[in-house]
Amino acid sequence: MAGLADHRRLRAATALNRICKATASDCEDFFASVKGNPLSKLDSCLTRLCERVSANYNESGRLIVGIYGSENSLLRMEIESLQQVKNQVSSFQSRNREIMKSRALIEELVTSLAEHRASINLLNASRIQIENEIHELNQGIRFVEQAISGIEAKPEIASFDTNQGELKRLRQELLNQKMSRLRSPLSRFLSLSRGAQKVPETVAILSKYMRAPLTSLARETDGYPKLKEVLLALQEAIETGQVNLNKKKTVKSLERIRLILDGSLLSLQKDAKRAFEARNGLLGSQTAKQLQSRRLHLRLEHNRLADFRKLLEGKITRILEEASSEHTQLAACLGRMETLVSDNFNKTMPSDLKDGILLLGTERAPDLR
Repeated sequence: MAGLADHRRLRAATALNRICKATASDCEDFFASVKGNPLSKLDSCLTRLCERVSANYNESGRLIVGIYGSENSLLRMEIESLQQVKNQVSSFQSRNREIMKSRALIEELVTSLAEHRASINLLNASRIQIENEIHELNQGIRFVEQAISGIEAKPEIASFDTNQGELKRLRQELLNQKMSRLRSPLSRFLSLSRGAQKVPETVAILSKYMRAPLTSLARETDGYPKLKEVLLALQEAIETGQVNLNKKKTVKSLERIRLILDGSLLSLQKDAKRAFEARNGLLGSQTAKQLQSRRLHLRLEHNRLADFRKLLEGKITRILEEASSEHTQLAACLGRMETLVSDNFNKTMPSDLKDGILLLGTERAPDLR
């Protein structure tokens, strides 16, 4: 009988130990589950704790009855007390369900508010970094512009630029005034001549004039006999209907051809020859070649830096748009929070706090150009 009593006591002690350990573990899980969660989750967490503690006791509690009577009574009292707490929490939540919902919603809005603030801070940091890059680019661009201005102040480059301006003026005069009516007929005549495989020399001359009219005119001998030969062939093609033009264009084109055949381009040809001769003389200088090459390189570098700056400015525009969207959502969250606090708790948000949140991300850095 003594051995049997010892065996029952051992089983009871083991069961009591198992219940205590399981209860302690369940309590740890409970505290971990409620930590950081809204109050509305407390009821479900308590329900789960009560169920697990009761299950643990029901599984092994019968073994400690009669051996550990006082401990058994204490365990049952604690389980009942826990159930009472759960019932009180359930009752409290039932009475304050709407307030609890509002509180939970406010907590969610606070989380959203923090996320929007963090996003705006990151966007502002990116914007500031890019604006610093643009500031450095502007310094580089100004340095290149100063170098280009220094080169253009040199007499050799100043003379070259003057010469280039004169060539551009002559080219525009040739295209816009002397041959403006003939570009379309000449283009049609060139296509017609290629298709019919007419005189190759005429096609070659016409092709050169279509590509570089002023250069071709300046390279011709005085009186531009090759161009006249082409124009006579064009005149015949228009008059015979090979180049199909309406009546008005036919009259204007034939009139312009006759003027050129009569020597309307003689003065312009002389000016073009002088301008090209002057350019060749300027480019014959090694110093002018080096300065022109250096300026070309600097202009390419200037364009590269300007393009990169434009790309960065586009990024800033997109960042500002995204930050504006985040700020709009932040203001919406703040407005909902303010309404919930006022309707459910009869409180108002501090104006300095509200203003500080709304001002976030609205500041702009000065223009760095």
